[in-house]
Amino acid sequence: MLLVANDRSISGDYLLRVTDFGLSTTVKKEPASGAIVLSKTVCGTPLFMAPELYEKKKYDAFQVDVWALGVALYLLMTLESPFDFKRPPAELLAAMKGRKYEWPLEKMKEGAVSPGLTDITAAMLTPDPAARKRLIQLINHEWVAAEYAAAHDLSDTLKAEELAGVSSSKSKG
Repeated sequence: MLLVANDRSISGDYLLRVTDFGLSTTVKKEPASGAIVLSKTVCGTPLFMAPELYEKKKYDAFQVDVWALGVALYLLMTLESPFDFKRPPAELLAAMKGRKYEWPLEKMKEGAVSPGLTDITAAMLTPDPAARKRLIQLINHEWVAAEYAAAHDLSDTLKAEELAGVSSSKSKG
């Protein structure tokens, strides 16, 4: 993930760009049914790999990405990995499938985890890819919508203050 300066972003300063440096794939659909063809190449950074990759199963690339986004969200909120990737693979897989991660409350801003953050993270770190939320469901999740609205309101306020400062300095000059 890269932060790119851009004055057209919602906050007025940065855009988040999600990148992939060579481990991307093209998702194909079955011509007759339109169903996504499952991928079978095991690749990726172990920290972000979904359980189905560790199990070397065929997988829906979009659902693997949802898992990776869940890990990234957890990392951004805690500065820690949700799972101990130094464990033997069987123990790691058991922890992932058993959802054995905890929120380090001492690192959390409020000393607690909001219900919305807990819910969206659990939705993304669902071990069964068929039960894992899809990207469109995550975009419409209440936690994302509330945070987007708060960021948008703050951006509007900051832009209004900046414009007021610019116009008052112009009127003085």
